Amino acid sequence: MRNAKSLIITAALLACVGSAVSIAGVEPGPETKQELQRAFPGVRVFEDSGRTRIIYGKPMTTDHAPRAAAERWMTLYGEAFGAGKLELVEEYAVDMRDGEMYVFMYSQTIGGVPVELSPGRVLVRNNDDGTWSVVYAAGLFVAIPEGGFAPMTHTAQDAMNFVKGTEQYGGLPKWSEAELVIYQRQVEEGFEGVRAWKFVGENPDLLEREKYTFFIDASTGALLEARNEVLNIDVFGYARGFATPGTLPDISGNAPVLFPINDLDVRVSGGNSAFTDNDGFFNITHGGNSDVTITANFDTGRWSNINDQSGTAVLSESATATPGQEAALLFNATPSQYKTAQVNAFIHTGLSHNMYSERSGWTGMDFRMTTNVNLNSTCNAFFDGSSINMFRAGGGCVNTAYTTVVAHEYGHYVVARLGLSQGSFGEGYGDTLA
Repeated sequence: MRNAKSLIITAALLACVGSAVSIAGVEPGPETKQELQRAFPGVRVFEDSGRTRIIYGKPMTTDHAPRAAAERWMTLYGEAFGAGKLELVEEYAVDMRDGEMYVFMYSQTIGGVPVELSPGRVLVRNNDDGTWSVVYAAGLFVAIPEGGFAPMTHTAQDAMNFVKGTEQYGGLPKWSEAELVIYQRQVEEGFEGVRAWKFVGENPDLLEREKYTFFIDASTGALLEARNEVLNIDVFGYARGFATPGTLPDISGNAPVLFPINDLDVRVSGGNSAFTDNDGFFNITHGGNSDVTITANFDTGRWSNINDQSGTAVLSESATATPGQEAALLFNATPSQYKTAQVNAFIHTGLSHNMYSERSGWTGMDFRMTTNVNLNSTCNAFFDGSSINMFRAGGGCVNTAYTTVVAHEYGHYVVARLGLSQGSFGEGYGDTLA
């Protein structure tokens, strides 16, 4: 591991690479990103809030040492992040998997001034032939505004006097010195850098604890942010349920096993809520440390609401949760055909949706799908333009609420949302998703 003083990427340091990195924040055109994708076909780019965040998917720049490979990538392709030529400080490096990989962590500066919350990450992999290749790069970088930074007309003392003069914060008894930083301000087209004075005001009394980090625009004197550094204990944990494994239905020899339940709306009674991720994990913002009751049901999923046509109640669970300690919600603890059908349909409707949403920016199916299970008939399943429908076991047929059938019917939903014809195309599309 190296300390924060170990590396500044500059023209002198990287001359051996053949491409200097300057501090000029000229906004680049799209050619850098396109050049990267032409040089390494198959490379994928993730964008969020108007800027490039992650570049990954294929091995990229290669060198005979991991740090050299990382620096080469940043030199040649750092402009792909859309923040101009990057000035970076290596904070530290971590050896992963006993030398199989290295991760290099950077932060951005502009003209030597640190950029607030500007993490950069480069993952380098050992090719087992004496070379190393970059396989992942990520960053939250910002460019110098077009035309340069606005003139600094407010001093550090001006900034502190302004905050101390407010009713909300003026009573804080302890203050740090102010330092100049680059603050990343979100604007309509993305983010822009603003020179700002940064300082902390706090009440160190643990029973009345308050602590804020303030950012004051060095040009206008306006308060950009008062970041609350006192974070209450969240309620977190996992939701799981017994569902059918693999691609087989709920039959003898393929008994339900415990699965994470994704896209479930977990709520603190009288408080906040959060959806579970694909691993069934939830984290609910919460103030306080007393025990609370958490609840969730299959009626109000993120992408599915279950209707059980057998008369079985839609599954709902509650539990007591202690903030700061892992909580658990367990569905279908004693598996039965109808309840297992609910769990199967809920999980795989959500995962089918996520198959698309996690790989594209398309929002055309971002709706809660009506999911009917245990219809009073057998040997079929269908999509009717607004819902997917699965049948009970009987007549020599299985209950059709399981992995591939749910995904196939959801595929028809995708075809409908795309405005395409169903027929044989819809059947093939559903099979492909399944």
